[in-house]
Amino acid sequence: MHGSANIHPHPLRATNNIMTGLSPELIVDLLSKLSDEPLLLTDQNCVLKYANASAYALFGPHIDSQPLDHFIRHPDFQLAVRQAARDRELTEMVYVRPTLPAKDFRIRYLPFTQDHVLMVFTDLTQANLYEKIRTDFIANVSHELRSPLTAIIGFIETLQDGAHEDPEAVARFLPIMRDEAGRMQRLITELLALSRIEEDETVPPKTPISIMSCVEQAMSAFGHRLQDKECRILMEYDLPEGFRPQVNADHDAMVQVFHNLIENALNYGYPQRDIIVRLSISEPLASGAGASNIKISVINWGDGILPEHIARVTERFYRIDKSRSRKLGGSGLGLAIVKHIVRWHQGRLIIASNPGEQTNFTVSLPLIS
Repeated sequence: MHGSANIHPHPLRATNNIMTGLSPELIVDLLSKLSDEPLLLTDQNCVLKYANASAYALFGPHIDSQPLDHFIRHPDFQLAVRQAARDRELTEMVYVRPTLPAKDFRIRYLPFTQDHVLMVFTDLTQANLYEKIRTDFIANVSHELRSPLTAIIGFIETLQDGAHEDPEAVARFLPIMRDEAGRMQRLITELLALSRIEEDETVPPKTPISIMSCVEQAMSAFGHRLQDKECRILMEYDLPEGFRPQVNADHDAMVQVFHNLIENALNYGYPQRDIIVRLSISEPLASGAGASNIKISVINWGDGILPEHIARVTERFYRIDKSRSRKLGGSGLGLAIVKHIVRWHQGRLIIASNPGEQTNFTVSLPLIS
């Protein structure tokens, strides 16, 4: 198994006085009760002498009494073991295990006796992922704010240089400045909304609401946009007559979900092609008993989404066509907000698309039985 690694000797030296009289295996067994991290004890030739349950879960049972460099095939690994045994120093190495998906580990090597070295594997995968998300998030926010700020500052400087005396220039610049300021305001508003949703995600809403009323309220906001695109929003019900599905939900959050999905359908659907909002249940109602889920699908016809983009369209700031999205005034957060709200409500967001044909965003939510 190949990987990448960097060795970092630690200035702290191992102290073995407290280990006098105890076997290395017993010491590692005691340490295993204090830590869930994989622990491996080898001799100076990398042959395994002891492993805890977490180590077996990571590498498999076949590592017993085997040279570990057969399973972690990287020259720095054996070098680090020998360095720890020879120099009696706590040594660290960063190791990327090329599994699917790849996992990042920090390995610490602690010399026990002249013949044994203890290895502690700390999984850094999630921490590194969160750090990357944080870094990307800051970079994206900075970029999204920089563009409208640069435009506004440029227009202000132009007006200060004398253009304010030109009525035509003022009439041309002010609407653009207003639009750019509105773009920043929408971005900040959606970032705050996303932050609030993430804070509440562990506590699902418990208020019964009519999901149809949320859909109808969201639809009512698009009168002028529908006229501009010469299309309609058509409701389709695959429900028993008179059935008004209820879910435990935050009403305003659910309205935002369907507002964002309908707006997305309008932005990327073809003109003069109607949008379908379809309500159905995951299994038939029998003798008045409730189904497990209500499904609300927002369907449009347009260029569609290629398969490689489907898994990523709900990421923050991810855009398939960046120039088109910005031209439409999108912040790149609309579908991310949908995903987090649906997750908060213990539901699912399912995306299906045939490029050049139909795109279907389906929200599935648990019904109140």
